[in-house]
Amino acid sequence: MTRHNLRRAQAAGTLNKEGPVRSRHGSPWTRQDAAQLLQLHEAGHSASVIATSMGRDHRTIERRLRRLSDEGTISQESAPRLRV
Repeated sequence: MTRHNLRRAQAAGTLNKEGPVRSRHGSPWTRQDAAQLLQLHEAGHSASVIATSMGRDHRTIERRLRRLSDEGTISQESAPRLRV
């Protein structure tokens, strides 16, 4: 985790007392993960801050938000545009 992302996650209040959460790279999404993603997204946090707080890559967060948008769970306007 970069110092910049660490400060952003601290400002977002998404770090536990031990520091950043453990990496969940490659782990399946749970209902709790989905709920946390939606909560942080609705609070206006960027994909980078959400990724840092959840221990996932920011591109994974962007793809998950795009999928939720396609399913109608979140609005099209609030979903990030995927970089090509």
